[in-house]
Amino acid sequence: MKHRTKTGLPPQVAAHILQLGERVRIARKRRGLTMAEMASRMYVSRLTLTRLEKGEPGISLSVLATGCPNMIPDKTTNADPYEP
Repeated sequence: MKHRTKTGLPPQVAAHILQLGERVRIARKRRGLTMAEMASRMYVSRLTLTRLEKGEPGISLSVLATGCPNMIPDKTTNADPYEP
């Protein structure tokens, strides 16, 4: 029998989700964004962003996909993808 975490996920998957949340938090802080600013750019509530950064597995992929451009600057211009 394979081991599962309390979320029902295999331990390796749960660990990857936690790492992803930590990376989102680090990227936000490196960009100098508050939770409220990042949540606004992602069109989600601050609570949802908190849950994402904590690595809670119930966050949808669409929330993560919305946040990705905020974490990765345009390499050609180093511009913020959500700034006019």
